[in-house]
Amino acid sequence: MFRLALVLACAAALRLETPRVVLDIDAKRGAIASLRDVTSGVEFAAGGAREPLFELERADGKKLSADDFGDVHATTTDDALDVSFEAHPDAPGLRCDASFRAASDATVRARLRCAAAAGAPATVLRAASFPDFRQAAALGAGDALAMPWYEGVVVNAPGAATNAYNSSFQSPAGSSGEFNPWTQYPGFSAFQFFARYASRAGLYVATLDTAGHTKQFDYASAAGDHVRVALRHLQPEVPATETAPFAPPYDTVIGCYDPAAATHDAPANGLGADWGGWRGAADAYKAWAMREAPWTKAPLSARADVPKWLTSGAGAVIVNLCGANDVCEATGYDAATWGAELENLAPAADAYREAAGLPAVIVVIYGWEHFGVWAGGGYFPPKPSAAAFLAARDALEAQGDRSAILVSGYWFVKKRNATRYGPAFDNSEAWAAA
Repeated sequence: MFRLALVLACAAALRLETPRVVLDIDAKRGAIASLRDVTSGVEFAAGGAREPLFELERADGKKLSADDFGDVHATTTDDALDVSFEAHPDAPGLRCDASFRAASDATVRARLRCAAAAGAPATVLRAASFPDFRQAAALGAGDALAMPWYEGVVVNAPGAATNAYNSSFQSPAGSSGEFNPWTQYPGFSAFQFFARYASRAGLYVATLDTAGHTKQFDYASAAGDHVRVALRHLQPEVPATETAPFAPPYDTVIGCYDPAAATHDAPANGLGADWGGWRGAADAYKAWAMREAPWTKAPLSARADVPKWLTSGAGAVIVNLCGANDVCEATGYDAATWGAELENLAPAADAYREAAGLPAVIVVIYGWEHFGVWAGGGYFPPKPSAAAFLAARDALEAQGDRSAILVSGYWFVKKRNATRYGPAFDNSEAWAAA
């Protein structure tokens, strides 16, 4: 039977407790002072210095810390804890409200809302890290952190070294520099949760968002001191105005679980140093997705919005319009292979499909950009010409195949110095005119 949440208030801290999670908030600063698993007693929050509960980023890039608000006020009810923040010296009139609710599944649900008071100077926000806290540097045997980057990445003993893997590619001095994945969802991250776990207990933090709003899961650690995952919520996919509140329209869930209770068998080939303690968190995320996410309600083959050519077993094949010895820039086009007007592309796809026994082929075209690889903003006209490219696309579709291209969603290039990809170019004037 679900036990009612318990909220305690005293001079130093405010407490929200469910049957599985104990959350203590510093009454003076509004920061997370403790995050503990009830069953095992494992403390996930680091001792010592505490991270501000949130960090805002204005549209001009300036950061606003929760610690710098002059007026912090907390209220409690039977199953909730609310903290308001006002009087920031760089954003007078801005008020932020952080809410924590005990849910029936023994988790805590958190939301953040920031808005300017009527008549106050405008504060346009583009992102917020929330709920922010420092995790303990070590949790004992089996200590690991599972992050959503790519198909999922496990970082063993995350507090043993100083590292930073984040969306800005900025690593601290002395870090290993092993890899710097983009951490954005939707994007290079495959799901919306992270898990910190050891043999005795696991922490599960997820965004319950079925609308695909953008967020980033950034990670940093200081050897022997703490681990930090900054969950950054970007401005929701609605037009931002000077008076509209910043309020991501979904819950962030905080829960604890028993890593040893997952009922999965380890694959026969093993998981290397990964012992699978993240599986309980993955089960919780899957249960939510299967219950709430619209894309889980029917298999792809039964969905009217998914074309049959995609579900029939199509294969993707990459072709490069540049010759083997070409620098893949404006001058790099292999007419001998693809024809002066790209007329050989569809017959090549047809031959590949027949040889492979596939119902359809998706031709992924490399080297099509006008100014060169990833030269965003200077993409068009494509090589060898817009008319030829569109004619090749139509020819592929006429025979039941499809074409695809890769575009850069991360930068636009107006001008470039000479690089290993080719010579310099300056498209600034054309860019301005466009």
